[in-house]
Amino acid sequence: MRYLSMIAMTGFIVFVIVLFLMHFIHPKFTASDHFVSEYVLGEYGWLLNFAIIGNLIGSVAFLIAVYRAYPSPYRSIVSLIFYGVATLAILTNFFPIDPTGRSITVSGYIHNLGGFFGGLAGVVFFLIHSLRLRSFGLLRGFYRVLLYLAILGPVLYIAVMIIAAIAYPIVGIIQRIYAAVLMSWLIIAANGIRTGYLVPGKSQ
Repeated sequence: MRYLSMIAMTGFIVFVIVLFLMHFIHPKFTASDHFVSEYVLGEYGWLLNFAIIGNLIGSVAFLIAVYRAYPSPYRSIVSLIFYGVATLAILTNFFPIDPTGRSITVSGYIHNLGGFFGGLAGVVFFLIHSLRLRSFGLLRGFYRVLLYLAILGPVLYIAVMIIAAIAYPIVGIIQRIYAAVLMSWLIIAANGIRTGYLVPGKSQ
């Protein structure tokens, strides 16, 4: 379980670092009006795919770690199903997004579909899991931030969907804030499992 959570953290951190670096490698894709996924369309698109693989490996490891760390009644099968859907949806990132302002293609449609359902499933999992941890008294001290991030996640998800639908220029910034919230939740939660702080029977 400790090793799984460490693998998860590594995958998530690799994803975040590469994503951060892409802003400097591809400055023409301005953060304000371009989606993160559009970095794959540039010369160093393979680097973003590398980050996506890291995120996928991290998500699979985290899913298994959560399953093993939380026996019944702490475990919520429903929330794990949601996170399983979110993890599978990461695969749709390998279907390139359509450039901003271009007509939608099959690849772009699959990508968007994955983003919609994957994002929805992800924020539902974060919220359910955080509420369960809180109900069992496991969210103490610094780890209370998980609940705040879990509440903020759905708000930002809805904001991204609405702003993307009306093609408002700040969609890129809102999406990046949304991604930062989700990745922060995952890294903190994985660390909580690694240290045993969020694990029933091991927390201090």
